[in-house]
Amino acid sequence: MGEYSIYFREKWHALYGDVYGMYVSGFSGPYLFHSVPYFTRDHGDLETAEFNKLGANASQGCVRMMASDVRWICKNCPLNTPVTVIDADSSADPLGTPPAVKIDESVKWDPTDPYEENPYYGERPVINGAADVTLKAGQSFDPLAGVTAADLCGNDISARMIVVGQVVADKPGLYRLTYSVTDDFHFTCEVTRTVTVE
Repeated sequence: MGEYSIYFREKWHALYGDVYGMYVSGFSGPYLFHSVPYFTRDHGDLETAEFNKLGANASQGCVRMMASDVRWICKNCPLNTPVTVIDADSSADPLGTPPAVKIDESVKWDPTDPYEENPYYGERPVINGAADVTLKAGQSFDPLAGVTAADLCGNDISARMIVVGQVVADKPGLYRLTYSVTDDFHFTCEVTRTVTVE
């Protein structure tokens, strides 16, 4: 715990255990902000099992993050940017523990890495089952029935879906519902559905 500042930045930096971190910012001696470890200095050589430990203690004291987050630090926090380290168990923690993002063991890329060769580049979560529908007046309607959402790795995130709009099932007319969901990679999907009540 204490007050520090960013004193160096590198695109790739050797880490303990013959692995490499990407988008590295040092803030106190050997302690760094960096990506999950990579076996080599290659964007497609991610140590996937370590990625699946994000949100848990798993390093020698550094702060591991998804590529998009540490890249943001590298691009937006110049040298000498103040860094405050607090007790992770403190009630004063303003952020809390991040969600535990999981990717399949076969994945060798951080899904948030903006590198254009990343197979996830440009991918977003998807919402399925929110097709336009026609109802008879008085017919019951559940806006979430049959509607699911998945993150860009296929993980089910349906429980996070938000629906804006309302259908009055006994009043004929056109109704629009907007479905949105944001995944743990900070990507959002939005779908608009038309419900016709006859």
